[in-house]
Amino acid sequence: MFEDYLKAILADCEKKRTDKTLSQNLSNPTPGDFRNECITVFRERPLSNDDEALRLFFGAADKEIGFARNIENSKAVQYKQMPKILKGDISSPNRKYIELLAWLVDFNQRPFTKYISQSAPPDIPKPPMPPKPPIRNAIIVSIGLVLVAGTFFFWKDKTPSMFNGLVSTQKCMYWKDDHYESIDCNEKITDAPVIPLNIRKLNYFKKITLPDTLTKNSLGKVWYVRTGNYREYFTDSGSHPIDTVRKLRPLSAYILFKYISYYRYLLTLLLWSICLVIFIALCTISLIAFWKKRKRENADFNQSKNAGLVATSPFSTKSENR
Repeated sequence: MFEDYLKAILADCEKKRTDKTLSQNLSNPTPGDFRNECITVFRERPLSNDDEALRLFFGAADKEIGFARNIENSKAVQYKQMPKILKGDISSPNRKYIELLAWLVDFNQRPFTKYISQSAPPDIPKPPMPPKPPIRNAIIVSIGLVLVAGTFFFWKDKTPSMFNGLVSTQKCMYWKDDHYESIDCNEKITDAPVIPLNIRKLNYFKKITLPDTLTKNSLGKVWYVRTGNYREYFTDSGSHPIDTVRKLRPLSAYILFKYISYYRYLLTLLLWSICLVIFIALCTISLIAFWKKRKRENADFNQSKNAGLVATSPFSTKSENR
């Protein structure tokens, strides 16, 4: 499959060369041209779904600035295979070169895992299921609502959002509630400092609003700051977003087990889930009772209507006169 993936990338590259949309650095490139193109593309398209390709080629990213330093410190000799691969002289190159080329030419089906999923044969359509009874549908919908609500409640603050401001044209940002938002540097914000844009913090730095969801697996991934008897928890290191003089401390096992209770969170989640189940069950019972009542009323109405038709029939009148 890697050979097909490489062929698709090279075909896309050739199409862009024909359409004159391919970068000049890749028209007849040298290893140095590939290095320069990597620097340019990283500045123009800093997308998080390319982290796998960059990690394969450049190694682990810096926590503060990402892969910027890795790319700028790279040497032209690291790219010596790339011109040969682009010309098709190497039939089975290492995966890291293939993923790097896909990133540079902006191949839409990258990385390889996405290419495989989109190239897989379509599923054979299954025959349509027979319609289900209304009561059974109501029960299934109720159970689905409980599962969706519970999953959302559990995960909404578990990990930081990956979709907030992946690419921003604005050059500054400010703290809003529990996350950073990009903003024009000339705009004035009264309750928070406006600071230079940091893509990593914009995407990953969040306040954890449900600290009781933290477990021992959060050690090394969460930072906190103390304000009186209250503690605030965040998903990345650095300074406090409002009081920037104060530095965040890494979450320790002592703080975790003394001030945070995962069991308390589970108990709260269980109680809310029970209340939700009871509420949905009551709604389902009410719907079933209403449906049965309407069915009974319709049956009584039809019976009365039929009896009235028989009473007013001319044949029944003649029989009574006789």
